[in-house]
Amino acid sequence: MLRLKQLRQERGITQKEVADMLNLTRVAYTNIENGKRETSFASLIKLANFFMVTTDYLLGRTDIPYTNDPLGATESENIRKVVHYMLGHNPSDDELFRFKELTKIFFHNTGENN
Repeated sequence: MLRLKQLRQERGITQKEVADMLNLTRVAYTNIENGKRETSFASLIKLANFFMVTTDYLLGRTDIPYTNDPLGATESENIRKVVHYMLGHNPSDDELFRFKELTKIFFHNTGENN
């Protein structure tokens, strides 16, 4: 899954950070990223959610990273609209990613469900 490396680097995240999210060692994650080890279905879904892309994109089955939900807007687009409203400008992908991660941290630390 060579796209993992690209996605991770685009977001400025270390292999250790992704490995921790998956409850893996950094070496195990590195092997997944380099295609030397397969990942579980559950980890594949976690990775897709974490990077806000489809599992098909991670697996190389499509070059389109996002898919529309039944309402016609991707999760990323919904987040983009919220951030745009809050900041008063169109957020970059990096701003969207950081917003999503801050939201995860907030809900994790407060014990609330997101």
